Amino acid sequence: MLRLFMRKSTRATWFLLLFIYPACIFSNPQEKYTVPLSDSISLATFVFRANSADSITNPNILVRTKEPVPRYEKIGEFFSAHGYNFIVQYTRGSMESGSKDSFFLTDGAGEQQDGVKTIQWITSQPWSDGKIGIFGFGIDGYLGHLLATTGHPALRGAYILAAPYNFYEDVVFPGGAYRKNFLETWTAEVGAKYLLNTLMMTPYATSFWYPLTNERKVESVNIPICHVGGWFQPFLRGTVSAFNALSHKGMTPGKMYQYLVLGPWTQNQGTYSDPRQGNLEYPANSTFDYMQHALEFFDRWVKNQPQDSLSIVEVAQQNKIRYYLMGDENNAGTWVEASSWPPENAKYAIFYLQKNGKIGQRMVDKNGNAEAFRYDPVIPVETTGGANYYLPAGPMDQSELEKRKDVLTFTTESLSSPVTVAGPIKFRLYASSSAFDTDFTVQLTDVYPDGRSMLLAEGIIRARHRNTTRESELLEPKKVEKYIIDLGHLANVFASGHRIRVNISSSNSPKFEPNPNSPKPFHRGKDLAVAINYVYYGGKRKSGLILPVIE
Repeated sequence: MLRLFMRKSTRATWFLLLFIYPACIFSNPQEKYTVPLSDSISLATFVFRANSADSITNPNILVRTKEPVPRYEKIGEFFSAHGYNFIVQYTRGSMESGSKDSFFLTDGAGEQQDGVKTIQWITSQPWSDGKIGIFGFGIDGYLGHLLATTGHPALRGAYILAAPYNFYEDVVFPGGAYRKNFLETWTAEVGAKYLLNTLMMTPYATSFWYPLTNERKVESVNIPICHVGGWFQPFLRGTVSAFNALSHKGMTPGKMYQYLVLGPWTQNQGTYSDPRQGNLEYPANSTFDYMQHALEFFDRWVKNQPQDSLSIVEVAQQNKIRYYLMGDENNAGTWVEASSWPPENAKYAIFYLQKNGKIGQRMVDKNGNAEAFRYDPVIPVETTGGANYYLPAGPMDQSELEKRKDVLTFTTESLSSPVTVAGPIKFRLYASSSAFDTDFTVQLTDVYPDGRSMLLAEGIIRARHRNTTRESELLEPKKVEKYIIDLGHLANVFASGHRIRVNISSSNSPKFEPNPNSPKPFHRGKDLAVAINYVYYGGKRKSGLILPVIE
């Protein structure tokens, strides 16, 4: 059962406590190197040498990062104590490494391959046995995905947590909307604020983004990867997309060894050991010792056993997915195994919007209805919990925000029996606007008997990108259009006596840049205007929540 837990901690607090306090002095002896590149640039590289009396050469674990090396101190000590050389490298233009920041363009399988040069350097060292595993959180995990696309034979496996896969969709413009808070804070943190102008000037998914799109290179990946994600992590789409893409389109036998772990966690590294998330406290079994799990993964794939020790048939019969089923119900708070995502026993059910603020599985408004709200970008809806990086994250009560006049709320009757969902969540919306462009946001909440409306999933779409992110298609004011809004992934039991709720609005700030309701290009649309936005339901306009219900 879940308990209410009021918490205001942020990722910044964790950063101070976990990383800056021990940052200046490494307790574990480490060595600093400079890895030379072909264009006379050198990359600052730090090595926590393996504490192994049994062997002169040892396997290696590599992290490539733009963030301060001290954040990996404890992790480096852990892996070096278990017989691995743990290597942390600043990417080009980051911290102590030379040149200008290449914005990941030299980190994958492109013309300049900084990661490959680093692999070649590692395999040539007298303390290396030539085998390398990849490790990384968040953006560092994304760098790990880029490195995996090189297909270098020294790579034996990767353990990647909370990472994006497609930089355009997962990081910068999810749903076509600009992820303002993360980008401004992260670029400042890594000393790359000058990148913001480049990002804002490229709002379409065109050729600029192709080198940063890992889906285009899945066929070259041939290593086992464990993908770890949390229900309240901003890059969860990337975690699941990477698993599904590599499982289906990666090289054989690597694609047979993709694993997925999904739990009730936010983005902070400390979140995995804490049952308290957002305003809720989950059972103790919701915690996850990712360090021990990663060690077992690397021992299996990097240190000891060959990749083909299990036949393809044997691997195909294994459940390679483990997810945590949330919810305030006796059969919730458990780990579930599955062979695919969404699970094979998930059947999609539509909960249709209805008049009087209701939502249900019956279409009761045969003639159709519409409701309007006034969206003013000067006073946007405030981000309150959810899948955030630097902002307070996790399941938080939305009941105060639901009182706003620019938030439309639709709620089921009290559930007579539990509703279990596991898989991707979508919302089909029919809407119009008085503006040439606007945003639409959707939240899915679990309403408790005491009135708390706990946020579980959310999504956004920019109207001009309702059909494609490759170009802009402005609205014809007052014309009804269809939108499919991605709310991410979820596994939750909506308990008996609870209600399912959907909130619809047009902003989520400061998480996303409020849409100015302007027809101008994104980077020039600074003239703010008020939009009157209509939501249509019933009749031929079947707006509704699409849930993967477990039968």
